[in-house]
Amino acid sequence: MGYIAEALDSGERPLGAALLGWGRVIGHVIGGAVCLQLIEIVGWRPALLSLAVVLAAFAGWVFAIPEPFLCKDLSRSPQRLSIFAILRNNGLWTTAALIAPGVIGIAVAFATVQLRLVDLGFAAADIGWIGALSNVVTYTIMAPLTSAILARMAPQRGLIWGCAVLAIGFGALSIIDRYVDVRVSAVGSVGFVFAALAVQHVTFTNWFLGLARPGKAGTDVTFLTSAMSAFALAGFASSGFIAARLGYGVTLIVPGLGYALSALLAAALLRHSATVAPKE
Repeated sequence: MGYIAEALDSGERPLGAALLGWGRVIGHVIGGAVCLQLIEIVGWRPALLSLAVVLAAFAGWVFAIPEPFLCKDLSRSPQRLSIFAILRNNGLWTTAALIAPGVIGIAVAFATVQLRLVDLGFAAADIGWIGALSNVVTYTIMAPLTSAILARMAPQRGLIWGCAVLAIGFGALSIIDRYVDVRVSAVGSVGFVFAALAVQHVTFTNWFLGLARPGKAGTDVTFLTSAMSAFALAGFASSGFIAARLGYGVTLIVPGLGYALSALLAAALLRHSATVAPKE
């Protein structure tokens, strides 16, 4: 993510974020569905050995990756940054707090949609393929579509609209879930969660890249994505308790509430910035 921030220009970043997410999806397909299928066919050890060979092949590409600073300006050298300067940056912490509700909410849903398939009796390989195909299809469609829309608006407005649409979508999904066959709803929920992750990935990444300071984009964006991972861990940790006590249906409501709160916080921040700017 930090490499994208430094290597791509502002007009290229939405598409770059989409391609990064799509590449991650392909990795999930190889490491998830394909590996699960191999485990059923040849067993754990040969399957994991095959995966290790694939990882070794990808590792060889590292030596062909150029330094972004050298690509943009041969006379420019990377700046030495202090972690304390990042920790003292109030803007980064404000941004992290703003995205926290949405990230925690989608983490709860992501952690439980496939567990729901397990409880309904789906085979492990079937669950792997459902997740993999949902991931590929939604990222292939939603990520480029989201990047095309975001290219026409400011990053923060894109964040507000993205979170608002996801909040409405999860609200509708939680209502539909009550009236549709449970197995159909469970499979459909997997697809919707992956679609939401695609929209979130492109929207949040585009906003992070827009906020990043010149010459410090790599560290700023990496810090924010690390904060996202920390919030996601909180969602993962609480997801099992929520599903056990309140049911799987509630795990589809939580991300809607989280995205709604993130949208409201982003709108409040945008309004505050617009009010302060004329005074300055």
